Amino acid sequence: MVKREGQAILFPKASIHWQANLGCDSVMVVVMFNDEDPGTIHTAQGFFRIKEELLSATLGGVYTDTILDIASMIPSSIAEGLKSCRRRCGLE
Repeated sequence: MVKREGQAILFPKASIHWQANLGCDSVMVVVMFNDEDPGTIHTAQGFFRIKEELLSATLGGVYTDTILDIASMIPSSIAEGLKSCRRRCGLE
């Protein structure tokens, strides 16, 4: 996690990552890609779209009710999940 001005993080190609400013202070982020179309993936959203029975088996027998409970808490996108932070900081 970047905590000081001037710090940098390297994300290897195809690694799953995301960034969010959860504080109310302004920040500047410079992002560079080595491809003109790096694409995006919403890992949690995609994972929990898999049928509950398959997820249960993949996760070692976790009950489908538990999977459905977890899935119900995942926003449709990361942007939706950060709305409460924006409201808290008066940025809406």
